[in-house]
Amino acid sequence: MKKDMVTVLNDYLYHIQYTQPKSENTVDAYRIDLEHFHEYLQSIEIKKFEDLSYEILLTYINELNEIYASNSIDRKIASIRNLFKYLIQYNIIDTNITAYLKNKKRPLQLPKSLNESQLNQLLSFKKEDAKDYLDIAILTLLFKTGIRVSECVNLTFSQVYEEERWLRIIGKGNKERMVPIDEDTLSKLQYYTRTIRPTLSNKGSNRVFITLRGNPVTRQYIHTMIQKRRMETNLTQEVSAHTLRHSLATNLLQNDVDLRVIQEILGHTDIATTQIYTHVSNETVKNEYDKYLNANFSKKGEQE
Repeated sequence: MKKDMVTVLNDYLYHIQYTQPKSENTVDAYRIDLEHFHEYLQSIEIKKFEDLSYEILLTYINELNEIYASNSIDRKIASIRNLFKYLIQYNIIDTNITAYLKNKKRPLQLPKSLNESQLNQLLSFKKEDAKDYLDIAILTLLFKTGIRVSECVNLTFSQVYEEERWLRIIGKGNKERMVPIDEDTLSKLQYYTRTIRPTLSNKGSNRVFITLRGNPVTRQYIHTMIQKRRMETNLTQEVSAHTLRHSLATNLLQNDVDLRVIQEILGHTDIATTQIYTHVSNETVKNEYDKYLNANFSKKGEQE
């Protein structure tokens, strides 16, 4: 009988503490990193290391990029890489998916995004009860403002300037930025806060988004909700909160919005982080070009 994930992690920590051994500080750092990794896997209902894929690992690393500095991310990746070496050594898994992470650096991955049709499909679920209106407000806010999922769950009423249509977002490193909010998103947000939220159990939270029981909405809630709505609307495209953020960035770039403006909206410290979306735009151009050639010149070839 195979051991559960918690037991395997405890065995590994015991191994590096007493068998190798590593310093107490190193073991503590590994424990923190791997507990965070395990929490993430729990939130997406991964219960065995064998069920992990390279794509899931990439998604996790991309989420780290939204919260932590590069040095912290590199350390967390190192912790995961060393764990997987142990899993291979003791035949717990057959394939080391971390082997594709070269030099412990995050691989360049073009962000996935939804087109307008796919986005409308995701938002097309019926709005009948309180949870539906909570979810549509969150989904619309994530896409239309591009805020991070952590920024969404921590959003308070004092950060919402309805009359001016601005959000005061507190991002990475407690840096503040002002993000515009359009009329449609504001309307959905106001309906939730003024009509739906007062009917929910209120435990005195100043967070904008709370569950039906009055607890602040969590990252796990948003992840699970997005997957539920995706399946409910029969959307085949994989979606996460980051997909919605990436979709806004890609859409803005394709509509000739200046890269510096996109940088400010997304809260990127370095313009180089924002520039990854130029690759997305170039890929779109290439796809459209290929479509044009195939549609026009293949017909001429058939006529000749």
